[in-house]
Amino acid sequence: MKLRPNLLRFVLALSVGGGIVFSSCTPEAVQPDEGFVLYYPAITEIAPSIEPFTIMPSWYGGTPSDFSISSVSCDGKAVETTCFSVDEESGAFTIGDSRALPVGKYQISISCKVGGEYRSFKDIISLQMMKPIADGIEVTPSLITASLSDILETPDDVSLPVARITATGDNFVKITGYSIANVYLDGSLANDCKAWFELSDDGVFSIVKDNEQFEAGVYTFDFKLTTYIVDKSSEEGVFAKALTLNVTSAPTRVEYSPATQKVENGVAARTVEPFYKGSADGLKYEIKSVSPSNKPGITIDQATGVISIPASEDTQVGEIYTVSLTVTNDFGTADFDDVYSFEIIDFLDPITTFSYDDVAENISGVSFANPVKEMDGAEVIYSFKNVPDALSAITIDPATGTVSSAKGVELPVGEHTLTVVAENAKGSAEASFKITVVANPNYFTYVYWGNNLGANGTALEPIEKYGNQFRLFHDDESPLKLEILKSDIPKDRPVQFEAVKPTIASTGNTPTGSNISVQASSGRLDIYKKTSGYTTTYTMIKVTVGEGEAAITRVIPVFADLCGYVDNYQILYTPFAIRVNPKTGGVSEAPVITKKNSDGSVADVTATTSLDWRTNSYFFNLNGPQSHTWNDKIQNDSKGEYSFLAHVWNRYFTATGVTTFNAYLAGPMSWWYNDAANLQYTGGYVDHADGKKIKINPEKFKDAEGNYADGVFMGTMNFDPDGGNPVDGKDTEKQVNRVFIWFDPTYTANN
Repeated sequence: MKLRPNLLRFVLALSVGGGIVFSSCTPEAVQPDEGFVLYYPAITEIAPSIEPFTIMPSWYGGTPSDFSISSVSCDGKAVETTCFSVDEESGAFTIGDSRALPVGKYQISISCKVGGEYRSFKDIISLQMMKPIADGIEVTPSLITASLSDILETPDDVSLPVARITATGDNFVKITGYSIANVYLDGSLANDCKAWFELSDDGVFSIVKDNEQFEAGVYTFDFKLTTYIVDKSSEEGVFAKALTLNVTSAPTRVEYSPATQKVENGVAARTVEPFYKGSADGLKYEIKSVSPSNKPGITIDQATGVISIPASEDTQVGEIYTVSLTVTNDFGTADFDDVYSFEIIDFLDPITTFSYDDVAENISGVSFANPVKEMDGAEVIYSFKNVPDALSAITIDPATGTVSSAKGVELPVGEHTLTVVAENAKGSAEASFKITVVANPNYFTYVYWGNNLGANGTALEPIEKYGNQFRLFHDDESPLKLEILKSDIPKDRPVQFEAVKPTIASTGNTPTGSNISVQASSGRLDIYKKTSGYTTTYTMIKVTVGEGEAAITRVIPVFADLCGYVDNYQILYTPFAIRVNPKTGGVSEAPVITKKNSDGSVADVTATTSLDWRTNSYFFNLNGPQSHTWNDKIQNDSKGEYSFLAHVWNRYFTATGVTTFNAYLAGPMSWWYNDAANLQYTGGYVDHADGKKIKINPEKFKDAEGNYADGVFMGTMNFDPDGGNPVDGKDTEKQVNRVFIWFDPTYTANN
């Protein structure tokens, strides 16, 4: 490979496995020797990865051969490792499985033969082996306090408290995002409350203002740090109970469950602890009144709220005693009338028989409810005994004893045992039962119908890169009929297929036409020739395996290129739906651009034609969060909230110093609009310095919470046959829709 030095241009890029980070070419990577210059792209960071990664050398003057590694050092000391290798003929330097490579600065010397002589290039490759995640975090302050009234309705002159997360330790890969992993309210998991808080890209925690749903109490937070190596799905990077938020208020709610109890005459009894809302600081329960009178001597534990009725000779069968409370804390006092009643009866059945049936098979993620099988006691209160952490999402009704788990709670696969305590005024008993949790038999991840992108309509490999993409340039009416070629749908499971056509939220229009249909039971696709103004189209195929709560649904995109030439020009990217992991970025193949002349001949005009994205871009969600709506990039919310693509645009504006959000500025996806220094801040661009390949930058297509794109990006491209700036408004500019970016955060085959 021969490259002139002034043609070398390196921009920030990320490796296949997310383990390598490039910087611009540095002096350490350039080694002159008597007219011969050898270049290797500089590597600033490497983190543990199983994926190999290769960098290619460039040179000027002479043709080298017989490459070898002459030495490797770590922090200045010679070391031996099999992690690094160099190709003897090409000089390609490969970093292999680096999971066991110690942290440190590595310098690699390369030797090669030039003009019949061996030459050595000392420390020509330098890299820093990093930890995949920080050693820890420091949250400042670690305890913050806010008034519930200020959160419910935030005055203009009130600033709610914030906290800042700082990663601690050294030699770890750059932090790319912060997110809230879990929220606990008064010790119980409360992830439904995540939307009440915000965590910025630089680790600033804040409370959402004017939230009428907010509740008082003590919130604790697990935070998740992500890097190029450790993503949101990884078990690494979670720092538990890192922040405490005390939301203060006077007592707002006191409830007992059950709220009534039958008590045998002359026998003592007590309640459970109440459900309480409000600040716990200085909490004190007092009996306000007992109706009709407190002749039994009913008392309350001022710390716990447990109400007790003693064994009394002053009560009579049929009497009902209703208790009202006064509850005080450091922030106020409130009365709660008629919160509990005792009814005096002649005899209370003791507990002698108590049991549950086993839950023989629960599919993880599917709800279940296991009621009490046998119970002969009366006025029983139920509670768990020593619930394992893995089963903490399972709940029990204290009045009925029914043990249940909600839909979506993914219990760990295996056999688990739960023990329940049943108690009444006559005594208590225990019963245990087993829950056998099994994996979902409907689980699947992919469906492929193949592709026809090769010569004469043949399929290209690998299917993960080229799958579900088809070109139809013929003029006949017959559709292209396609059976499923490959999937991991489990055998003998019921499957349903449905074509879902995305709609642009701001216009109500659909960019897909009706060119792709699917048979509901077999999954066979029919793709018809162009029948509208679209040059490319796609349809989302909704695939549902199984039935009921256990059903698994995924949305699979299918793409079609329906038009050969536009204004006598044809621009072919292969694949034309470029599958990219948004965490690591990716690069397309170079396009082939041809022109159909008036005499019918075809000329290759790739070198002389210029391309760039226009401003009208759209994103269509597949399997991402519901907040990633099918929408354009317009800032269209009355609260000023961004649609998904607007996060990409805003990230670019922040990095490049643009102070006003402009949805119609071309810069966030443009090569022509930016200088070399700013290309790293774009979502992506058509790289005219590298054969017009489309390059998608890492860590750009995600929302403010760090949720990555799982969907399809579609944008119109401008091209100029004369090779000038295709987006400056010249008459020679033409428009064409010929590519999609298929974002898949599970994809691992980026080039």
